[in-house]
Amino acid sequence: MRVFKLTSDDWHPSYKLNGHHKGVKGPQMVEVSHLKLTNGEYRVCVWGADDCGMDFDTKSGNKALRTFLTVISWDDVTMSGLKELGFIPA
Repeated sequence: MRVFKLTSDDWHPSYKLNGHHKGVKGPQMVEVSHLKLTNGEYRVCVWGADDCGMDFDTKSGNKALRTFLTVISWDDVTMSGLKELGFIPA
């Protein structure tokens, strides 16, 4: 599963909404994904449009799903909020 959410942080770069023009400040987004890894663990990750991201790994599918649902419920996905949930820079 993956969802794009609004962010006020700079994710080097963040995704831009359609209609965003270069040099004009506008809404920015991050991609939030819920993945099952090949080793049986689960990962929730939040990434900008290039190589800036944060990951949360767990062996519990339920915990991963709850974490994913928590993050996508936020109006503003921030790096500080993710750190409070236990995400680490990837």
